[in-house]
Amino acid sequence: MILRNSLLSILSLAVPLLVGLFSVPPIIEALGTERFGALTLAWAITGYVSVFDLGISRALTKRVAELGGRLTRIRSIVRLGLVLLFVLGALLAGLIVLLASLLDRQGFGLGADEYAHSLLLIAVSVPVVILGSGLRGALEGMHRFGIVSLGRLLFGLTTFGGPLLVLDTSPRLDTILAIMLLGRLAGSLIMVWACRQYLAKGDLSLRKYRVEVGRMLRFGGWLTVSNLVSALMLYVDRFLIASSPHASFLAYYTTPYEFVTKLFILPSALSGVLFPYMSRNAQEGTSSVRLLFLGSGSVLLLVTPVVAALVLFAEPLLGFWINPSFAEHAAPVLRILAAGVLLNSLAQIFQTCLLSHGKARWMAKLHMLECLLYLPVLFIALQRFGILGAAWAWTLRVTADALLMAWKLNALQPTPRHPCWALVVAALAVFPLLPLPPIGLALMASLWGLSVAGSVLAGGGLLYWSMHRSRITASHD
Repeated sequence: MILRNSLLSILSLAVPLLVGLFSVPPIIEALGTERFGALTLAWAITGYVSVFDLGISRALTKRVAELGGRLTRIRSIVRLGLVLLFVLGALLAGLIVLLASLLDRQGFGLGADEYAHSLLLIAVSVPVVILGSGLRGALEGMHRFGIVSLGRLLFGLTTFGGPLLVLDTSPRLDTILAIMLLGRLAGSLIMVWACRQYLAKGDLSLRKYRVEVGRMLRFGGWLTVSNLVSALMLYVDRFLIASSPHASFLAYYTTPYEFVTKLFILPSALSGVLFPYMSRNAQEGTSSVRLLFLGSGSVLLLVTPVVAALVLFAEPLLGFWINPSFAEHAAPVLRILAAGVLLNSLAQIFQTCLLSHGKARWMAKLHMLECLLYLPVLFIALQRFGILGAAWAWTLRVTADALLMAWKLNALQPTPRHPCWALVVAALAVFPLLPLPPIGLALMASLWGLSVAGSVLAGGGLLYWSMHRSRITASHD
């Protein structure tokens, strides 16, 4: 069931990206660069506004999963969470309208009517997106991943495929945004229908409502701090590069970064599926080691070969995709970042397990500490070694992140032979492939074969162990 749900989640994230790969060029040609710039801004607002939901959607997932089959209590929690999210969405919509009024519509090549209509559609979309994240959180807590994946797929397809429907007849920004809004409304209505039995009135008293609000806001607040600090560390490198003497090399950094981080689809989908199961286990005092092994083993088994191929064939791949001259500068960056992506993919599984145990406060403090250390290291590395230094700073930060989370997990629920440490060590398999002083082709090839094989075997072994353990448990039951 977990693997099936994970596959559905992966497909709902990957298919829209594939559609976008083919739809973006004709959209740019029809709209022009100015209007397309405005469209990407609208995509960014509607795509990332859910980051500012104060962590309530994630808190809903955790709380609904913890409550199990207590229907009347779940009704109260879901209604409470959705009311909070609607109020928050309305406030965010007003803030976006206020900020958008400061922008120059002439810079986007938009007429007065088109700009006003587009602004109104974006404002209406914000509460829909925020409420959609809450509905998705509640459904994930109920393990309704098929409905969640359908809604997400509909969102993605209307975002990237919807504009193609009107390019020939009405290539206007407001028309495209209207189609996107209809797609989001349709997806939200599907999730409302799936949640209909949980939207009736619950049985909580006023005092218990206050307790639940406090619980949601404490968990969600710390999670929001963690997410915002993580987002800062995710994007600060490109801003520092742009403002440094190495600004002309920015494309050689951002292009491989955007390319390789698409691999995060896998751990993101796995984490979304594992979180409610782990939350229920934490509530019942049951170990989540099997689920941890399942997620981490899947990452090692599936991501390691892709990362190894990217590290080994970075230059010919980039040369084929863009051009050989670009590949010569960007390939070393791709190799370094790819190793970091593997480590960070593991860290996402570790983080999911920690959050299921309510460790949002610890995560936020860890990320704030990392940020304080990362910023000066990034600045110095960039000044001394250019974009390669920035890539190394990012990869070393996510390595430290994974190690610290592994340490916390071992302290939280000790397991035989410390599997979390073993997983991180296995993931370090790609480091012999990185651009270091030459050590001979034969030795490099040997290290590559041994390290990748070791990591894949470790992932396969952990995956087999988790499934075998599940069958044994089921037979005993």
